[in-house]
Amino acid sequence: MNGRARPIPLWPTILCGTLLLIAAWRRLYLSGQIPLDGNMIAFSYPDWSLAHSLWRSPHLPLWNPARNLGEPHLADPQTMALYPPQLLLSALSNFGGYMRAWIFLHTALAAAFAGLLARRWYKDSAAAAVATVLAGFNGFFMARATFPNHFAAAAWLPAEAYFLELGSPVGLGVCMALQWLAGFPPLFCVSAAGLAALAAAKGREGLRCLGLGGAVALGLAAVQWLPFLELLHLSIRNAVLTPGGTEQYALPAGQALKEFLVPQWYALAPSLSGDPAIVSYYAGAAALALAAWAAWKGRGRERLLFAAGLAA
Repeated sequence: MNGRARPIPLWPTILCGTLLLIAAWRRLYLSGQIPLDGNMIAFSYPDWSLAHSLWRSPHLPLWNPARNLGEPHLADPQTMALYPPQLLLSALSNFGGYMRAWIFLHTALAAAFAGLLARRWYKDSAAAAVATVLAGFNGFFMARATFPNHFAAAAWLPAEAYFLELGSPVGLGVCMALQWLAGFPPLFCVSAAGLAALAAAKGREGLRCLGLGGAVALGLAAVQWLPFLELLHLSIRNAVLTPGGTEQYALPAGQALKEFLVPQWYALAPSLSGDPAIVSYYAGAAALALAAWAAWKGRGRERLLFAAGLAA
């Protein structure tokens, strides 16, 4: 479609999106089953419990006695100690309600900004609808629900790309700050690499927007990342992994290719090396082939996204 796309009706869009969310997360919303693994029990629930207690006894959460017999809270980004949605949604009376609101909020965030970005690029309602669904309901994103901080951090990436495309340093900076406060520093670094590729392709204005946005993010999130630097300095773990540490979860080449390319690989060939909660993943031959085809045959934007993915 060329020219200006027709406005999308707001309420039918919200209704369809909500129904799709309930269908995709039917066990959570209809049966009350919370996505659960050891990390949810050991990390996510204790973090919510402390945040929930702040509504009864407000204080600066420097220490969490509920995790590992006590450990730093504010200085650990993974706790989301100062992430606004964490502070607000923890007011809900139970963990199930918190998780339902968490999934709803961050799915809507990722889906809405992916749709807005596609609509801005292509001026096409169909493209925006597909981007919305893919961003909110892809397997990589949904699988991170047992790590609320991973799920939240991933949800901010489409918003960052949108404000970079819009040329808004303030919008980009706020989104980057919120992504950091969401509590998954590795994904923050991966996102920054992808944004750098997008900014470089836009030239001087793109790099300027990213630089100013980064400065805004540093200022807004300083209350959290400055204690984190102190924690990192005092930690017995190295900031850069040792060779032995990097190999701890390394995969044999054959297993890596199997997990990366073969659908339902666990049912076909379940043997693997390492902790399945950490080393299991699937990208998909079809998804990779479509991405490569888009980069080869597509226009500048498809190649730009492909380059951003490689950078990340």
